[in-house]
Amino acid sequence: MSADPLVKRSRRRLLLLAALFLAPPVLAVALYFWVPQWIPRERVNHGTLLNPARPLPQLHWIGAPAGSVIGRHWTLLVFGGRRCDAVCLQRVTLIHNLRRVLRGDAQRVSVVYVAPDVATLAAVSPLLAPLNRGVTAVAPSADSQAAYTAFFADPARAPGAVSIVDPLGNWVLSYTPDEPPRPIYLDLKRLLHYSRIG
Repeated sequence: MSADPLVKRSRRRLLLLAALFLAPPVLAVALYFWVPQWIPRERVNHGTLLNPARPLPQLHWIGAPAGSVIGRHWTLLVFGGRRCDAVCLQRVTLIHNLRRVLRGDAQRVSVVYVAPDVATLAAVSPLLAPLNRGVTAVAPSADSQAAYTAFFADPARAPGAVSIVDPLGNWVLSYTPDEPPRPIYLDLKRLLHYSRIG
């Protein structure tokens, strides 16, 4: 008879221990489905994430050094308009400085100014000369113009817009022309931290 209370007490302890381990996952699932307003709606990235990432088409870039202008590094594409005024130059300078702030990771990032055509490239190149060590100015060639225009739709290639391209040539993030540099920096810093490529 003395073993019977001991067995009951052991069962109670076992049930209490089982409840202790099962309660948190059951509670989490219940809260997830019955109280969805508690789920954070924020996203980690600041720019527009292209999901899935879009591989860039093979374009011929005028003004690019030998080889592809995109590849081997994370690339910040800064899109320009038909002319580059003071606002345009300030935008390119801010993005160039953003690269410099990365310090140890700066060599993993390249900045490319994308002019809409070759004539604009010829006019803009002298203006970007003070930044020549950190900014490559390019324009799509005449035979690549249609593919360039089709791939980078209007809001993405608006003057002052910025895009991030990974070292594999995938377009991953896009920013509007009025996006301040800090969110771009935070996204790029996060990408560089978690990526071992480039």
